[in-house]
Amino acid sequence: DFTNAKEYTFRWVHTVDGVEKEKGEFSLEIPPHEKAEFRLPEFTDEKAILSAVEIFYIRNADGENCGGKSFAIKTSAPTFSECRIPLTVTENGNYIEFSSDLFSAKFSLADGTFVSYKKDGVELLKEGYVDGWEIGKGTNLFTYGPRLGIRRAMTDNDIFIMQTDEFGDDKVWNKINTVEITEKSEVSAKISVTGNLGCPMHTIAYLFDQTFTVYGDGRIEIYSHIKPGEREKHAFLGRVGLRFSMPKAFENVRWLGLGERENYSDFRLSARYGQFESTITDIGGFYIKPQECGNRSECRVASVTDGDGCGFEITGDGFNFGGRHATIEEVSACKHHFEVPSSDLTEVYVDGFMSGLGSNSCGPRPLPEYILDGNKEYSF
Repeated sequence: DFTNAKEYTFRWVHTVDGVEKEKGEFSLEIPPHEKAEFRLPEFTDEKAILSAVEIFYIRNADGENCGGKSFAIKTSAPTFSECRIPLTVTENGNYIEFSSDLFSAKFSLADGTFVSYKKDGVELLKEGYVDGWEIGKGTNLFTYGPRLGIRRAMTDNDIFIMQTDEFGDDKVWNKINTVEITEKSEVSAKISVTGNLGCPMHTIAYLFDQTFTVYGDGRIEIYSHIKPGEREKHAFLGRVGLRFSMPKAFENVRWLGLGERENYSDFRLSARYGQFESTITDIGGFYIKPQECGNRSECRVASVTDGDGCGFEITGDGFNFGGRHATIEEVSACKHHFEVPSSDLTEVYVDGFMSGLGSNSCGPRPLPEYILDGNKEYSF
């Protein structure tokens, strides 16, 4: 507002899928409160998953980087070649088993999700079940495999939004109604699941349906859809997405999206587009009071691997990604960050939708466009 733009040099960097392709710089003479237009070169990135330009300005007097802005030019979901690897499907009592030359997996009819996934003999999913009674809710044992969820560790600002809720989502758990194989070919099979989210022994909060399409190359496509039940309504949802648990050794993460620090729908102007690497320990760090944190938004590709590079790669068209060595329930039960246990697991979050954070501790609640309305349907 008080400086002529000629006192700065503007630099730009063009990246494709996180890799620098070209760069340049320019100068502008713009008096305070005035505007000017500058055209960057045209970028042709037909095969790019994420093409972006970052512009930042350097003060000529001392060379200090005073800020910048990152723009996505082109985004798309990754595509895959047609699978030609045969898939073996076996229905074995309460389980559906899948195998090929590349992997093996086991799907539980009772849990409506996978309870095992092995690559080169390495188990990628946390084995066993979490006891509902041990964490204070529910009546059943729940698998560590991918499962639909609408809860996040409540933030200080969430408390104010949820004062109008009729059904606290910390009491909403999954109940599976039907599981069946609806499509099958030599190289793939589709499982359809229906169920509801609700407090045990109480009315239904949400109805959901999911499909899991398994391919012989080890790929699994997951589609999820939820809609409000007839009787119970939510004024606010923290998230709509999946979470699953891996053994604790899966510590390394990489993502193509916004980074490198945490960012949310109403908290991302300081983030930039690119490819980033970190660890579960670092991205899942807690505030003084444990609560939702560590989200990375607008991701197209993300991976969680062990020291040998074995693990899961997640792809999609702009999802939220995060993880920590503790469950949502464990985080929610703690009042201080040093109380959060380092559990023997890596819990991973892949969310189609995530509410913003707001600043109610010192300002307004999140704007309406950044809050997930619990009375709507969502699919991802």
